Amino acid sequence: MASAGALLLAGCIGVQRPTPTVSYSAAALVPTADAWGYYTFGTTRYKGPLVNGVPDGNGLCVDTQVDARRALPCRYALGDRTDEAYVAARRRQIAEDRADELAERRERESSQAAWAAQQRADRAAGEREMRQAVLGGLATAQQNARQLQEIDRQTAQLTAQALQQQRDREAQRQADLQRERDRVAAERAEVRQRTENSSRIAQAAQTEQASRARQDSERNEKERQAKDAERQRLQAQRDAEQKAQRDAEAATAKRAQEKLEREAAARAAKEAEAAAKDAYLAQLVSGTKLYARTCPSGDGNYFVVGMRPRIKPELVPCVDVHYEAICEGSSRGSTGVAKNFLGVATDCFMGDTATIAPKPACPVKQVRVEVRTVRTCNG
Repeated sequence: MASAGALLLAGCIGVQRPTPTVSYSAAALVPTADAWGYYTFGTTRYKGPLVNGVPDGNGLCVDTQVDARRALPCRYALGDRTDEAYVAARRRQIAEDRADELAERRERESSQAAWAAQQRADRAAGEREMRQAVLGGLATAQQNARQLQEIDRQTAQLTAQALQQQRDREAQRQADLQRERDRVAAERAEVRQRTENSSRIAQAAQTEQASRARQDSERNEKERQAKDAERQRLQAQRDAEQKAQRDAEAATAKRAQEKLEREAAARAAKEAEAAAKDAYLAQLVSGTKLYARTCPSGDGNYFVVGMRPRIKPELVPCVDVHYEAICEGSSRGSTGVAKNFLGVATDCFMGDTATIAPKPACPVKQVRVEVRTVRTCNG
């Protein structure tokens, strides 16, 4: 009994009613847009055109009860929201809410029928037990059997009545469901008709506005084209003059740059050649070996002989070797130049010989000859 009552009470609460369609009157105060350009109408934030202070036209809508961060395309006609997505969602919500109400009502009726049947069965069982107790001491077994059969018949009759009542309630539920379907269909037809009327009105206003805008646009376009043509002609003339001047300046700058580049290339080539020759002569300084010796019929003079490396390529074909002949233990010696030094042998006949003057005071074997520098011939 308590559980059935609780079930009936639970079926009457927690039913979510459909969100009403947002509609606004032209007499409402003109709203003010927020920093993002949205107007607030009830639980809907709207960004789009207004007519007489109400939404009218295509825009963006945010349903704060569903998702306050998601903006979706929407359409209004003089304050009534008419976009198909919203209308379809409203229809689905209304149908779902009514279906939930019918399901809850059917569940309550089914619970009530089950509870009533159980109560009748309990009463019948109690009556049957009481009759059996009374008849047990007063009647014979045959009488008891007849009474039991009668009780069973009555119980079956009560059960059949309960089943018939349940079938009647199911038939009534189906009739109510059909009436609800008919009502939803009529409401959908009404919404569709109202949407079509609003669309026709909005389309007519848009057509007239588009015609005026097209005429203004054509007139403005002709004026713009004339101005653009004149501006392009003047710009082309200025561009031609500027191009001729730039071409002349560029030609002059190019000639000057080419001259500078040629001069720089010539200097670089000359410097590179001089550097290569300097490096070549430096290699000769480090690689040339000179010696002091005497020669037959040399009247006792000391001569410089030696070998120089054969470096390829031979950047300086003719070189003069500047030397200093120093006795061992002495800090200063005799300096001289071996002109056009070939350095192919160290004898007195095949090699280069240069007289050391003044003659060192030490024996020839104690004379050390050092290369001081190598220069181009007569350089």
